[in-house]
Amino acid sequence: METINYNIGIPEIKIPNRLESTDGQGIIYEAEAAMRPSVCTNPACGHNIKPHVHSSKQNLIHDVKSEGKLIYINLTIHRYRCPDCKYVFPDEFTFYEKNSHMTNRLRAEFVNRCIKGETFSYIAHDYSVDHKTVAAAFKNYSEANKHLLDNTYTPRILGIDEAHIDDHYRLVLTDIYDQRLLDIKRDNKASTVKAYLRTLDKSICKVTTMDFAPAYAKCVKAVLPDATIIIDKFHVVQEINRCLDRVRIDLQNGYREQGVDIRRFKRAKYLFMTNWEDLKESGIDKLQGWFNEFPDLYLAYMTKETFRDIYITAKGHFEATRMFDAWLKAVPEFPRFEPMVKTMTQRKEHILNYFHYHWTNAYTESVNNLIKKIEKAGRGYKFDTLRERCLLEINAPKPEKFDPKTAEYVDTSTGEVISSLLREKEKASKLYTVMPMEKTSKPPQIDLHFDSVQTPLEFYLECFGNTNKQSMETRLMTYAERLLAYRASCDPGIPAMVSADGKSFQNMKALQDPSPERRE
Repeated sequence: METINYNIGIPEIKIPNRLESTDGQGIIYEAEAAMRPSVCTNPACGHNIKPHVHSSKQNLIHDVKSEGKLIYINLTIHRYRCPDCKYVFPDEFTFYEKNSHMTNRLRAEFVNRCIKGETFSYIAHDYSVDHKTVAAAFKNYSEANKHLLDNTYTPRILGIDEAHIDDHYRLVLTDIYDQRLLDIKRDNKASTVKAYLRTLDKSICKVTTMDFAPAYAKCVKAVLPDATIIIDKFHVVQEINRCLDRVRIDLQNGYREQGVDIRRFKRAKYLFMTNWEDLKESGIDKLQGWFNEFPDLYLAYMTKETFRDIYITAKGHFEATRMFDAWLKAVPEFPRFEPMVKTMTQRKEHILNYFHYHWTNAYTESVNNLIKKIEKAGRGYKFDTLRERCLLEINAPKPEKFDPKTAEYVDTSTGEVISSLLREKEKASKLYTVMPMEKTSKPPQIDLHFDSVQTPLEFYLECFGNTNKQSMETRLMTYAERLLAYRASCDPGIPAMVSADGKSFQNMKALQDPSPERRE
């Protein structure tokens, strides 16, 4: 009768028996060494004599899942005695470490799943082991691969930010150009930032991206004086949105004191924070109704929208500077806008540096979100463990997508390489030829012509490009109309004459800023 030998991908052992639990959750393979040793392992002996079995013991080893079930190997380990030197030695295996109760491929499975973002507890529950077992496997891997945790090279574009984790601000450093997480520091103190910057090569790191935090800019200027500082455009618009929301609240409170029912402003914050082109038709109608009745709300809202037009339409640093200066002069004189104008004026150089290099801190912000996600899922990782997990998980290379149609296969019975799916695909491509599509002509460019609108925003009319022309035309026309009506209400001597279609204006010189005391 032929002996049964189950194959689970470990050639060092032979498996004559297979046991399955009654609940169908686990399988135990009873195994032993595939071949007995033929040489004495005693260095002083080394005789080619077949030793006899001296004693045996069993070791239950946990293996990777198969068929959706837990797999265990009940390995019988024999001890042998050399008949010449009487030396006793056991079977030797390479698929698991000595005195361990899990296979090397299961340990690698734990590490791979950790790097993919799964928590220690989730993996431990899936394999019916203690979470400390998974954590230990990951710790051993990180210690054996410290080179993956030490990104000591100098990035061309350095991203600086902080993540609020466990009631502490952790400094996050990224390589914007190659999109890698460089390191996470225990704190974001100036001394910590400077200590890291001193490790960089000044001739390589030429650009740094950050938010409005002045401490980071001071550290960069002190250590890397030739590096260009760029304030991320998201944070610039975010600062304007914050001030806009405070102005909206102040105006609505003033309307309430005048007897206006402010319940009509429900969802006003969402509508004001949303970009004009992203609003639905119902939202636009609601905003236009408010703007017709309350011009101050419109002026506040357009402060945000006209600034966004700088990023959308400016073709270079020179045009962006002109538009930025024009925007500063056009900011309404609401008290809540004064700190914003002061900040924008002080950090003008760093804001406009974006138009030299067009780099943002978006990758660093996305890394911050991943770090917080990992920390939240872990429910209290120690800092060292969190740092190791983040560096390994975020910087892990993305695996290539498996395509069963183009992959090569091996017939396990004959060893023949089969790629029939690919050949069938090639045959189909010969039978069905796709005709090339005709090149469509470019859409005609819209030539927008404006009459001389003599306002501080005239630079927008001169500088904007083809991107979002329609939405910008609507914004500018509506802005000119509202501004003319607003000033006419303040000065009856200025006639507010607007055509019915809202596209032709009279007395456009009235849009000039009559106040010589406006901000420079």
